[in-house]
Amino acid sequence: MEERDKLESLLNKAFISFDQKNYIEAEKLYCKVLISAKDRFNELYKQALYGLGFTKTLSKQYKKARECYFKLLSYAIEEENKEDESILYHQLCMVEREAGNYDIALQYLKKEYDLILKVFKDKNMYLSANYYENGYINLLKGDCNKAKVLLEKSLYYAEKSEDKVCVACAFRGLGEVYISKKETNKALEYLNKSEEVFKYLGDDIGAREVEGLKEKLV
Repeated sequence: MEERDKLESLLNKAFISFDQKNYIEAEKLYCKVLISAKDRFNELYKQALYGLGFTKTLSKQYKKARECYFKLLSYAIEEENKEDESILYHQLCMVEREAGNYDIALQYLKKEYDLILKVFKDKNMYLSANYYENGYINLLKGDCNKAKVLLEKSLYYAEKSEDKVCVACAFRGLGEVYISKKETNKALEYLNKSEEVFKYLGDDIGAREVEGLKEKLV
């Protein structure tokens, strides 16, 4: 039990370092857990590998990030864990989006979407996240109109799910759409709503990100 407590403490420290954007320290801590946990049958091993994949993505080490998520995906498929498989397609989409491989990212989103419809009883939160990512990628591709439609769907499912994080993200995404469309009043309307929800959640990082977007409108 002491060993598990130690690993959980390392995971918590890794998450804090990641949250503070100290990716080098987070990576070291996740790797310590992987070495100590040793194999995939230890749930902490999977958590560390998942966190390491996220860290590698935001450190722009996309090949290493893919390796982490492909390994986890192979475990999910072997174990016939469709929920984990769906989540890992979403993470692989994130890697490819960050790498600028938008079409590959959308292919992963389609795989995730198909599994959401088949697997999850309460689909709303997962559909909101899927539509958000799809909308954001289309915004990055320069298709504001398609992005708007998809992000409105994200907001619809977010409100149905009553998941405040999804609601805040959907509002923010729509704000970014209207920034791109140079519709300042609509952009501010959605960004203010997003900031309000993030502050309600006590998410200072999310609120600051929205404030940064609002500064672009000044």
